[in-house]
Amino acid sequence: MNFRSRCAGIAVILATVLTMGSAVLDANGLPFFKPANGGKVDLVYVGQIKDQDGNLLRNVELSVATTNRFMYEITFDQDAPGHYRSPDVGVLVKEAYQTVNPNEITIVARKYGYRTVIRKAPLRTSGTLRVDIWMSPDDGQAPIIEEAAPAIEEKTSLDVVFFGAGVLAIGLIGVAARRASRHPSTTDSTPAAA
Repeated sequence: MNFRSRCAGIAVILATVLTMGSAVLDANGLPFFKPANGGKVDLVYVGQIKDQDGNLLRNVELSVATTNRFMYEITFDQDAPGHYRSPDVGVLVKEAYQTVNPNEITIVARKYGYRTVIRKAPLRTSGTLRVDIWMSPDDGQAPIIEEAAPAIEEKTSLDVVFFGAGVLAIGLIGVAARRASRHPSTTDSTPAAA
């Protein structure tokens, strides 16, 4: 097997792995509710829903509520077991001719057998923000009201592209360095004098 066919094989394998990796990473909720016509996300909440033992929860009723009297509660379903992604709350608020005020927004999670969790939204007015929810078994107590955690902005699929390009560049540099460090052949093509 010559050098070119080995390089071509490695390139095909690398391209396949990067393509598969980007599809797996996108399955973490990022492609859902993407804005139409390639527009930007205004304000979306994503996160995981787990119990106290760290198990992913299914069939959780979710909503984004606001104390603004001109707005309504936005209910939505989970996009995967233990994961959610809200509709674009920023667009919905602006369509109602209101301004986005994160002090008025809460994320509510309800599940039979568990205490209702009311999580205050991070103090950001735009972007894809991660808000994880931890639920505990229902013991007859009042709902759990949690303060807003610092906003964690979700990564986009462009990060995967840049990562793949970086890995490819490092691979090409390694191949070039190996090729340049090879010693020339020591065999002499002129016949020896007798």
